[in-house]
This record gives sequence, C-alpha cells and structure tokens, in this order.
Amino acid sequence: MGGGRIAARKIQALLEANAKVTVISPSLSRKIDPKKVHWISREYLSNDLTGYSLIFAATGDLLVNRQVTEDAQDNQWVNDISNKYDSNFFNVAVVRHEDYVIGISTTGKSPSAAKKLKERIQAWLVKGN
Repeated sequence: MGGGRIAARKIQALLEANAKVTVISPSLSRKIDPKKVHWISREYLSNDLTGYSLIFAATGDLLVNRQVTEDAQDNQWVNDISNKYDSNFFNVAVVRHEDYVIGISTTGKSPSAAKKLKERIQAWLVKGN
C-alpha cells in the first residue's frame, strides 16, 4: 500500500527479486514504473489484502498503515514502515557483487545504519577487484 518515495525503494527491491508487485495508491512516485507493476489507483480498502502474502504498509498515513496491519490475516506478513512494532518482518539491506549476496539487518532498529554498512561493503568489494 502506498506509491511514494519509500514504497518506490521497496518496490525496486521486489522487482529485482522477480516478484509480481501490486501497488494500491491514488498516485505513484516518478520512481515507480507503472508498466512494471499492477497499479490500482485509489485509496486503501480493507478487503485489498485478500490473496496477498507479503504486504508493505507504506502510505505515509500512520492510521492507514495501522489499519493495514489490523486487517491482515495470520497467514499474511506485513511490514508497517511507520511502526516496526506492528511489523511481522523487517527488510534486509542486500549487497550483490559477482558471486556474493550479503544481507544486512538491524531488526528494524536502524535502517539508515544498515544502508550505510551496505554502502561500505559495496565500496570495499569494488576496491578488492
């Protein structure tokens, strides 16, 4: 749920993993290619979660994000980007370099620290070549 700047980052990672992505949002960031996602152009409705197993609540509206987590079923994994305590999972910063894939997690404590560490590892790997 959501089509802004943060959603764009999440969507990019999902597309890189060959995921089929549906976006429910009245608008899309310029960084989201509407040709690469299934875009439903409207606000979130409670029955929108039906049929999905991995859900990101990234609407920019704390109340809507909370509603998404409350509407989710036990078999659905939700990441509320505005509240790690309402999330079933945390994102992992991923470094891909030649034959290596390295995942970095701070278990939701500091996404910015994970990003910085990812950048340092990427730079180190590039220097090593």
